[in-house]
Amino acid sequence: MEETAAAAAATQRDQSTDTESLIIQPGLDRPSTCPDEPDRTEPKLNLNQGEIFKALEIVERDSLAIADSFTSLFASLRFALSEATSTSVDHMQCFGDAAGRLQESVLDAATKGNRLINSCLRLNEEMKDIDTLATQLEKNPEEKRRCAGLSCEQTPPLSMNHQHGVTQLNGLYHSRELFIQLHPPPILVLLGKV
Repeated sequence: MEETAAAAAATQRDQSTDTESLIIQPGLDRPSTCPDEPDRTEPKLNLNQGEIFKALEIVERDSLAIADSFTSLFASLRFALSEATSTSVDHMQCFGDAAGRLQESVLDAATKGNRLINSCLRLNEEMKDIDTLATQLEKNPEEKRRCAGLSCEQTPPLSMNHQHGVTQLNGLYHSRELFIQLHPPPILVLLGKV
């Protein structure tokens, strides 16, 4: 009895599976069990295949048209981009040339400016040397005489009496004759008295 119940349960399971597959696939025609019955599905399949081929042709034609339009669009975009790029490249080359010339001018001006600054510094050093030489000459009368072309033998003695008009101020002796010897007037030079 158990075997009969198990067989009945298996049969019932098989029937429910067939029903489920029929419910799941409603569009499929079940094959006919009768061999005498004419095949009704073939004209439907031929009709469906013809429609499918027509639909495929239409899709293929449309996709080719879309591909052609995209090709022409990309070609026009490429052309516009190349024109814009070529003009911008020309402008960039022009700007590069101008920037190069400007840089050369700036470097030239900087070089000349450095030369001017160096010349001014050299002139300043020479002026300082001249100033120190002038202060040394003012402090040392012998150097003054040498610069004026007088020899050491022509220098008057440092100690002079009152008859020569010597005045003593702060340890330094000044005399009228010494001043004349150091700075002779042009008339005395011409007469040969100095």
